[in-house]
Amino acid sequence: MSVFMVIEADIQDEDRFSAYASATLKLVIQFGGRYRVLGGSKTFLEGNWGKTKVVISEWPSMEAAEAFWNSEEYAEIKKLRSGIADCKVMLAETLAEEKWIDVVRALDADH
Repeated sequence: MSVFMVIEADIQDEDRFSAYASATLKLVIQFGGRYRVLGGSKTFLEGNWGKTKVVISEWPSMEAAEAFWNSEEYAEIKKLRSGIADCKVMLAETLAEEKWIDVVRALDADH
């Protein structure tokens, strides 16, 4: 089952952060990840998001995402954002297609 890595970043130094972002992009691809949200326009619907940025990447499995996160290569790259960005990171499993079909069928059965 695929997973999403969701990152909320409060970046204090955009110029220095760009070196981290560039290095991370290559490593994400190397480990089988794929960015789903990276920049682009946003519309805020609720809450105070401040200046935080959101990045979402998709991974083929929890193991693949964790292999990236715990790799020696990423540990070195991660040092580049030390002191220039506060980040929150989580992994969230996607809803399997068959589970989604069950949800839709349950809704249809109620009508």
